[in-house]
Amino acid sequence: MARIFGNESGHVRRMKFGFRVRMLVLFAIFSVALYAFAKDSSSLFSSDPLTVGVSIIVFLGVAKIISFLFKRQDRGLHKAGRGLKGEAEVAEALEALPESYRVYRGVKLRKGGDIDFVVAGPNGVCTVEVKSHRGRVDFNGRELTLNGTPFRDKNVLHQAFGEAMNLHHYLRERMQKDIFVTPLIVFSDAEAFLHFGMNPVYNVYVIQKDLLRECITGLRESVFSLEEIHALLLPCV
Repeated sequence: MARIFGNESGHVRRMKFGFRVRMLVLFAIFSVALYAFAKDSSSLFSSDPLTVGVSIIVFLGVAKIISFLFKRQDRGLHKAGRGLKGEAEVAEALEALPESYRVYRGVKLRKGGDIDFVVAGPNGVCTVEVKSHRGRVDFNGRELTLNGTPFRDKNVLHQAFGEAMNLHHYLRERMQKDIFVTPLIVFSDAEAFLHFGMNPVYNVYVIQKDLLRECITGLRESVFSLEEIHALLLPCV
């Protein structure tokens, strides 16, 4: 079994915590508004009908806005949880690699965001970007699409390729050697439907989790010194 260093994505954990905090804040705001409305209800309903009507409309409007924002945070929390679950499943798949491989989670370099996983083995170095989306994944000639629509947040091909290039530059600066880094995008959910197989898209392998072992062990790029790479990557997790 491969050795794994590092922990689950700090970025996703921070997102999950932020969603929970915002949900608590929204709940607190609604509770205060409900308390204020209930406290003044006796004097309010003794007022003229216009004042009563306007007050009720305002309260219902505030409640609807808070409900919308609460549901939005809840969807984000669910998405973050699914992302962490996907990372855990990919980590399990990577751990099943031969013992000659080393896996680094949540690698933080000076440039760019965290890299979900970096894998170093006797036949190469690769970055692994995990996606937990469901649906049909295609390529429209410019970027990946999900059910016919480009991914909402970012161009995931550029993201994965950029992570690999950042790692390449990091290793080259410190080792004074050109280490080729292969970028992978791995979809963890069984309901993500891909048709690329082992054919890279713009030099990025876009695969299902089940092909992860075959893809990594099939790389043909030389690694100079695993111990040297380990010494450089370990402080980054």
